[in-house]
Amino acid sequence: MAPPAAPSPRPQHRPLRPLLRPRGPHSGTQGLGPSPQIQGPIPSGHPHILLHNGYEIAVICSNDADITAEKGSTVKKRSMRVPKKEHKAKREKMKRDHMNELFLELSHAIGFVLLFGALASPAWTKVHHHTFVIEETNYTRLCHTKSILTVNGQFPGPTINARNGDTVVVKVYNHAGYNITLHWHGVHETRNPWSDGTEYITQCPIQPGGNFTQRIDLTEEEGTLWWHAHSDWDRATLYGAIVIHPMRGTSFPFPKPHKEIPILLGEWWIANVSQILADLIQTGGNPNISDAYTINGQPGISIHAPKKIPSKS
Repeated sequence: MAPPAAPSPRPQHRPLRPLLRPRGPHSGTQGLGPSPQIQGPIPSGHPHILLHNGYEIAVICSNDADITAEKGSTVKKRSMRVPKKEHKAKREKMKRDHMNELFLELSHAIGFVLLFGALASPAWTKVHHHTFVIEETNYTRLCHTKSILTVNGQFPGPTINARNGDTVVVKVYNHAGYNITLHWHGVHETRNPWSDGTEYITQCPIQPGGNFTQRIDLTEEEGTLWWHAHSDWDRATLYGAIVIHPMRGTSFPFPKPHKEIPILLGEWWIANVSQILADLIQTGGNPNISDAYTINGQPGISIHAPKKIPSKS
């Protein structure tokens, strides 16, 4: 026998544990004899099988091909490396399994999005699109003509008609000479405050020459509301009605009228309202009172206009 090797500072050999798996004609555990002793250090490396009298009694790791055992025992080298073809097939299978898992997760995500969208936007709701162009237009009232801010040249502005549950999308173009915002009075705008139109609070104003798309979600509103400018005194002429009918399949809790006519009450100043506001800020006093009240943009009989008494028929 070869003399034992010098002990290493950190021995790396491991105690052998009998596996008691028959190898060959033997079927029991008798006749194993004394446990074989491995000579020399056993560094970690490729797995080997230690055979004793036809039984696989231990699996060891070694890179040393000259390991010897006691007489009657042999060391058989067993490679644990997976053949290239088998390794490639295994990788392909893992890749297919991973792609299948990703596809399944993506299918669940898409299904959830479609289901949520169907619940959030039922088939009976509708999206209304409007374009509001804010511009200056000449109007004559009380025998005086002046330039006022209008939407699409109308005073009062256009009426928005929708139903409870609908969504209204308004693209606003500012062709005026100063900042403008529009507010949807009475609409809660749940989870959508950046379209509420309160200047410097929930949104920045629309600058001259700019545009902004506002989304109005009518989640629970019914009846007649109104929209108006929310910057300075621009609401004096920038306003209009919002008529919200009941959700489809329902009705108001009263008989359906023969006809519906929105009535908008306002005020009219012969002077420029921007100048009236500037004078108010400069002096700190009360603003000049309006020259007339209006119904749907029209004033009644005033001392500033010739009185016309209708003839009796």
